[in-house]
Amino acid sequence: MKCFSKLKNFSNLKKRYVKALAVVAFLGIGFLVFYIIGCQDLQFEHIPDVDCDEEANMVEGLSCGDVEEMDADIYRQTDFPGSSTDGGTTTGYSNPLKPTGRRGFTLDTKVGKISALFVIDNSPSMKEELASIANQFDKFLDTIRRMDYRIAIVTTDSSYVQFLTFSNGQNILSNPTGDRQVHKDNVRLFQETVQQSAKGVNDERGIYALNQVVRTLGHTGFFVPHSLFLAVVVSDEDERSYGGVVPEGRIPNPDNPILPLEEDDKPATLFRNISQKLPFVTATVHAIIVPPGDTSCLSQSGGVEGRIYAQAAQPSGQILSQYGNLRRGHIGSICSRNYSSQLGPIADMLIDAPSIPLHCVPKKVTSVRVGGKTVSFQVEGRKIIIKEKVPLDAYATVKFYCQ
Repeated sequence: MKCFSKLKNFSNLKKRYVKALAVVAFLGIGFLVFYIIGCQDLQFEHIPDVDCDEEANMVEGLSCGDVEEMDADIYRQTDFPGSSTDGGTTTGYSNPLKPTGRRGFTLDTKVGKISALFVIDNSPSMKEELASIANQFDKFLDTIRRMDYRIAIVTTDSSYVQFLTFSNGQNILSNPTGDRQVHKDNVRLFQETVQQSAKGVNDERGIYALNQVVRTLGHTGFFVPHSLFLAVVVSDEDERSYGGVVPEGRIPNPDNPILPLEEDDKPATLFRNISQKLPFVTATVHAIIVPPGDTSCLSQSGGVEGRIYAQAAQPSGQILSQYGNLRRGHIGSICSRNYSSQLGPIADMLIDAPSIPLHCVPKKVTSVRVGGKTVSFQVEGRKIIIKEKVPLDAYATVKFYCQ
């Protein structure tokens, strides 16, 4: 019995020993895993690279794959130094995007940065409207005087998708310091240029022109990171004149064919290009057209309902959610002789609800300060909408975390 008891005690001791070894091994493995993970730099989502097509790198001054690790918990992404323009070209850029290992960012940027592109239908039927536009757009331009703006003009004539040249020899109007005389000169230059003779072709391609600008004209210094890209399409017809469909009661003929829409004539292509080529810009399209369903304007103008242009100005909620740097625009009437009133809602958006684009959909925005004061805001996709009036020449600081 004594021998059996000793054997039993030994067996129990052995079991306890094995259990103790198992516990020690488990703790050791856990510590090793914790050490390996804990001692490595956290690598979460980086700021996405800009499209590296050398011939169409839309955001000037960015280099793809440029990575710099930083030590702080909140990583700072600063605005472009030297963002003013000189002779219509942007100078003094350095790379402001330093992708980091964690997801916290602080963005310092100027609130009122705007790239305003006017897409003008210069077909023969627009001669009278172009004169009215020239005479009345000055009030809208006065609205953005205090902004760091860039203004350019293209036409719907697809045979020449280039910024028009103003009489001072430049193709971009700017006024980074808000100088009154410079702005006054810019208004005059705009009015002179937009009144060009209506000698374009009847194949209007405003969306096509926008796609070409987004793809190929960014090197001119027109697009600026963390700015608003404002496009205003003015036409009495639709994309490719008829929007790619045969109007009711109209019989196509060789002298006035119904041309199909190509990919670059479609708003969906424009939304995709803006998202991919201009990831650090908030974009909005506005249309002064024959509004769909406005039979009075349709009869008065003798034009065509701008269905495609209306789709570009007011994308669906699904599109806005998919491409987080878009905002809905305004649809005005080409039949109005008061274009100042048609542009009023656009000006109101700029003044009452300025936006600040981010590089990601923020998981959390911890603070938004403008001119050193905390302001109310709303998050919409990849942009911050400021919900109160602020000085349009003030600087903003946004602290946020990416998803």
